[in-house]
Amino acid sequence: MRKAVPERRRVCALVRHPRRRALLLVVAIAPDHGVPLQTAVELIRTLEIGVTPQGIEQQSVQILEHTLEQTHLPALAAMGLVTVTDTGHIQAGSRFAMGLRFLVTTRTVSSN
Repeated sequence: MRKAVPERRRVCALVRHPRRRALLLVVAIAPDHGVPLQTAVELIRTLEIGVTPQGIEQQSVQILEHTLEQTHLPALAAMGLVTVTDTGHIQAGSRFAMGLRFLVTTRTVSSN
């Protein structure tokens, strides 16, 4: 039981970032085969700036996609919260349920 506390702290630290929380929520509503990275990027950017996907500047989408690929996805994958398939779909990882449960039961404070 003692190992659950450090693991919970790691998950807490990992999902403090709003983009990581948003990514977990996008995966939660995705079909079983996952969500394409581009779709996740467009949904997250839409949430961030509050416009329709058609109103998003392409440069901001490219920057977000790069940030997700280089920073957020590897961190979430290393913890087992998500996986990325060979086809580029983001799916729930082996520990996804734990991460999602944490999101819906714990009040997190943004690090931004």
